[in-house]
Amino acid sequence: MKRLITLCALVALFATPLAPLHAATVFTHLSALSAGTLIKGSGSAVYYYTKAGTRLSFPNEKTYFTWYTDFSNVATITDAELAEIKLAGNVTYRPGSRMIKVQSDPRTYVVDDGGTLRWVQTEQIATSLYGSDWAKKIDDLSDAFFGDYQTGVSVSSASGFNPANVQASHPSIESTTPVVTTDDKGIVDTRAVTVGDAFVITLNQLTSNGYVWTPTYDLSTFSLLSTTTSQANVSFTFKTLVTGQKDIVFAYAKPSQTDVAPTERQTHRINIGAAPVVNATTAIVSDRTQAQANATITVTASSIASPRPSSIEISVNALSIKTCSGASACTVAYGVPSVGLPTNFTFSALFTMQDGTTSTKYLVIPTVSEERSDAIAVIIARPIMRVSSMADITIRPSADLHAQEIAIYIDGSSPKKCSNGPSECKFVTSISGTVGSVHTVEAVVKTTGNLFYRSVQKTITLADNDAPSITLEAAKSSIYASETVDITLRANDDDGIQSTKILQNGSVLATCTGAAPCTVTAGPFNLAVGSTISFDGVATDLLGLTTTSTGLATVKIQ
Repeated sequence: MKRLITLCALVALFATPLAPLHAATVFTHLSALSAGTLIKGSGSAVYYYTKAGTRLSFPNEKTYFTWYTDFSNVATITDAELAEIKLAGNVTYRPGSRMIKVQSDPRTYVVDDGGTLRWVQTEQIATSLYGSDWAKKIDDLSDAFFGDYQTGVSVSSASGFNPANVQASHPSIESTTPVVTTDDKGIVDTRAVTVGDAFVITLNQLTSNGYVWTPTYDLSTFSLLSTTTSQANVSFTFKTLVTGQKDIVFAYAKPSQTDVAPTERQTHRINIGAAPVVNATTAIVSDRTQAQANATITVTASSIASPRPSSIEISVNALSIKTCSGASACTVAYGVPSVGLPTNFTFSALFTMQDGTTSTKYLVIPTVSEERSDAIAVIIARPIMRVSSMADITIRPSADLHAQEIAIYIDGSSPKKCSNGPSECKFVTSISGTVGSVHTVEAVVKTTGNLFYRSVQKTITLADNDAPSITLEAAKSSIYASETVDITLRANDDDGIQSTKILQNGSVLATCTGAAPCTVTAGPFNLAVGSTISFDGVATDLLGLTTTSTGLATVKIQ
């Protein structure tokens, strides 16, 4: 295959002043300049005035005319004022406008976001992107200006780059050119990690002045696990996803001032190596899959290696909370704060073995305002009912939740609350809607410890024909493990009852035919004191409609 170089002229460009030959002279003062103004002094060179109060120069006219059609909007200031404006770099080609190449490199590039050069791999792709005369749309770039650009992923197919769309998405110079402020710290930190590692970057931040640090990073390389802010600093916890070398750039600015350049930038360069072989004998687990304010998360790190680790250190969001020496397991109960919660809690366990080698395991627990719980029974007497019928809803949370308040939600609104430590909450109401409409029912339980749990969601469907209504009763609410208890199910329906079933933990204890009450004797139970046994009911009418309700009756072992 011919190389693209054979189809282009090797014409070198030299850095010469950009002269606006036909520009009208418009005089102004430095104090009146706004971001995006084109400026010049008494000489011929034209500059772009940035949001940061610096100026960018145009290497040549070809670069200039990818952004502007003429020099009619160039403002003239005094040479003294021009000298006060720091020269911060060069303007790069407008993305998507032209293809470029340099004499020392045989490849031809398209220009993408941020002054990124992407090699066009074949002539066929170049034809698809810029037409049959694509070779006439290539500019030679002097090697002296090649450093203003960075190289990116090559264009391996015509679908990998759309010149018109790319050009349209960069209407101004600062939409593509990184603007360097007077306080850019450059690369302030370089660190080596491996794939899957979590690492923390901590920056000084005085939030009372309205300024905050905001990171910019490659989402395919890093995942931001959490952000922890104190009065004096902020800590960002990242997790690495792939190998390679990538930068995380932090900008210190006021979020409300989107048109003002940051007062400071820092670049942290991360070198990510391949993940080491993880010791399969170590683990970190938790008793919770979600975190909410005021909750207690019990985390256990363990190892079955022999000999035992010399130490196990457990941390949360990079802050050490417990170290166990010479033990095969380490457990800590972490109390979640009531305010200022991060998006995730990242627990890590650092295992230091007897030979000095180390390995780390991670556990990420997302933060939620309330947790889903299957320990809250939502009992609907008729999940399918006529428009004219009344919905009979019972919410029965497990005693282990220690409910302080129960709120019933229908279609997202809460028409009913039960307070003062209820064991259940009942609500009978009409539901507005047409035949075929489906309505959601769920509950939120607030515990005595100010924790919130949301039940699984159930539905009520309005129909021309009802499903059976059922009730299930236990003869006793509590028994000894050696005792038995009678469970009775009653069902009724306008169309008659075909059959009923009583179940415990999914197993059928009894099946009855017809509308007569169905009773079964359950037990004895080989369960510990304090255990709760839950019974479910199923009823089917003569038209085949079925109602299934879980947790209709419960019995506690005393």
